Amino acid sequence: MGAAGANVKLRAEPARTAGQDEPAFASKEELREVFERLLEEVEDDPRIGPHRLVFSDLGLVLEVTGSAEGGSSLDWKFAEAPSRDHLLTLEMGSGVANRYLQGKESVAIAVARRRIRVSCMEARMALSFLPANRELIKRYREIIASDYPHLAVD
Repeated sequence: MGAAGANVKLRAEPARTAGQDEPAFASKEELREVFERLLEEVEDDPRIGPHRLVFSDLGLVLEVTGSAEGGSSLDWKFAEAPSRDHLLTLEMGSGVANRYLQGKESVAIAVARRRIRVSCMEARMALSFLPANRELIKRYREIIASDYPHLAVD
């Protein structure tokens, strides 16, 4: 297990959606707006990609890849269905994503509790993504605090 090229899948129940008492995105459009701002702020960080986030409750997929052009390190796009296999896919409800990116949801615990589904083609890909979390969380918190306070998690 964990050998290069091995296909590792951690299966779980379908990712749960946000509870009624937890902060939630007002719409798909608001989620897209927040995540586009986040990715614009971290696009030069090569640790961020490639990965896919599937927001199961909104029927929305965010695919992040390395840039084909020279300007930045990342390219991203939103879709309603995945376009191809990614090395790392995280599937979760948008409420879980909101908590995770504020540092209030541990990926390991969320996987164990079946709030996040993880699939990856190489086990080391999942581990290499974790160091980028600090920068993502820091930038996401700043965005939420300044322009989306209704999404703040206590």
